Amino acid sequence: MDDKDHAQNRCEGLRKTFRLGHYSHHTGGDYIVYGLSVREDTLEVMVDYYSVKKRTRWHRKFEVFNEIPEGIAVPRFQFEREATLPELLVAAGFGEFIQQLRSIASNFTRVSKLFEELRGIDL
Repeated sequence: MDDKDHAQNRCEGLRKTFRLGHYSHHTGGDYIVYGLSVREDTLEVMVDYYSVKKRTRWHRKFEVFNEIPEGIAVPRFQFEREATLPELLVAAGFGEFIQQLRSIASNFTRVSKLFEELRGIDL
């Protein structure tokens, strides 16, 4: 087993107890944590999260994400609630894909209605 295997195993172990969802930052701001990953060049476990306000994706070392900063009595990030599936999908970068699916579904509904109308016409 090499160093990459150890890092992947550590990440997998942390996934069993770490919660995905909505977190608040100690200075304000809402974030959606959507995953854990391993940084290839350092093999550190990273927390992948999304700024709800700024709509940007970030990652931070797992230990730093979970620490209580010096001089502050609260954790850097505090779990607030579970995220919904749509929130997790948008946070992970699937927002445009969801929009395309909505468009396809809308078009499918229109085509389906047209076929129903055509079915009743005697030719």
